[in-house]
Amino acid sequence: MFRLWDPGIINALTNAAINRKVSVQVLVDDGNVKNSELDQAYRTMKERLKATSNSRAMECEDACHGDGQMHNKFLLVEDVKKTDAVPASSYVVVTGTSNMSFDTIGGTGGYNSAFTQAANQDLFLRYSQYFADLTRDEDDLNYYDSRPPATYGNVKAYFYPRDDGADPVLNTLREVTCSPLLPTHIRIQMWSMSRTGMADELAKLGREGCRIEIVANHMSRVNVGGDGATRAGVCPRLAGQPNVSIRGYNNERGVHDKNLMIDGYYMEKRTKAVWTGSQNYNYTSKNSNDENYVRILGDEEIHDQYADHMSRTMAKAPFAVSAPAECVRIEPKDLNPAEPE
Repeated sequence: MFRLWDPGIINALTNAAINRKVSVQVLVDDGNVKNSELDQAYRTMKERLKATSNSRAMECEDACHGDGQMHNKFLLVEDVKKTDAVPASSYVVVTGTSNMSFDTIGGTGGYNSAFTQAANQDLFLRYSQYFADLTRDEDDLNYYDSRPPATYGNVKAYFYPRDDGADPVLNTLREVTCSPLLPTHIRIQMWSMSRTGMADELAKLGREGCRIEIVANHMSRVNVGGDGATRAGVCPRLAGQPNVSIRGYNNERGVHDKNLMIDGYYMEKRTKAVWTGSQNYNYTSKNSNDENYVRILGDEEIHDQYADHMSRTMAKAPFAVSAPAECVRIEPKDLNPAEPE
């Protein structure tokens, strides 16, 4: 978990470990323990877990595999006992966009989402392996290729960083077919977007007839290339393009989701698919951070739930971005907008 500050969750984890002898393994980014006003409950839990024989809490410094941040947000539960609130289940994987940080945009204060799948033992074991790899805190800037993406049932799991120059999300968009006769709807709900190759592909798909909707908190207005030259960022490459609609928040009560939805022709067949997890569509998430992402393919109910969530957040977004000149409204105010490519 990138941020674990919520005292209610921390107390529940502590009680599970100490009173019910559950094995509780907690891993956070080192930034979690650099804010004394927020991290005291986590520090207390970490000390109390030291008294157990099978539980612990730890941090990775400057990410576990990458050189950015340990930005993951997932929960694994091997066995869930039946209660009035939840059914009995096993091999539960929960991954999504929210931290456990209470009233912040990354917690309960912003728009977030989570995907849960139970009884998929292979997916659970792959995430468990990833967790174990993270706890070793060993650099691997191309972990994506060290442990390549794999499919477990209808879920494909991806793990980052990936520093070989390729962009899996761009490759996904290149598998989409658009034409007036083959209607395809692409929805993106994102905290941060700066990857220009992705923007150019979306603009191309819009010109070919795809309907593209984007709701974001931040989109880059300028990017800096490897040669130091300033280039147009994501927003001016998309604003005003045919069939592209953008709405924005740019505030601390906005969208923190990291979701892509495709309803139409993908991989040469008509389907519905969702991608979600901790990865933003910026360069840091792909190249430097520890991130996880999943694709849920062919599940209409899941897709429609995510699409409905996006429709509601898009309807509440305070402004539209319909021309490049309006991109100043959605560029980051507290982040460097000229993010290196």
